[in-house]
Amino acid sequence: MRHLQALSEAAKEQLSDGLSGNFFAQAKSAKLKISRALATENVLEARSAAAAYGGLVKRWRRWLIEEITDATLMDVDTSREKVRSWQSQVFGQAVASERLSKYGRPERSGGGRSEAITLPDGFEDAAERFYKRYAEKIKQL
Repeated sequence: MRHLQALSEAAKEQLSDGLSGNFFAQAKSAKLKISRALATENVLEARSAAAAYGGLVKRWRRWLIEEITDATLMDVDTSREKVRSWQSQVFGQAVASERLSKYGRPERSGGGRSEAITLPDGFEDAAERFYKRYAEKIKQL
């Protein structure tokens, strides 16, 4: 599963300290804002900071799903709807339709159909395991 090995390096880079703007830096900043709000006993600011952190966790998971999907379906001619269905089946959720637009093909609009998503044995299981391994890692930072 070489396609996921390269993605593993990208995920580790996103979760490593020292890189400006990566998910680690964003999580560190969000947790600092929560700590500061709690220290000053500002309930509204703490709620706001916690909500922002929750949004970061959602963005991380969406990033994972998109990257795993791109790596796994790299050479598959598919459609937005089939990708959405595949993501729901494998990850238990799918990203927004607008983010799947790259899988739509204008030449198929009006009745053209894409082929079913068929992957080599083990690809879907590997994608699911990869997602489960990394989905909660951002909370462990």
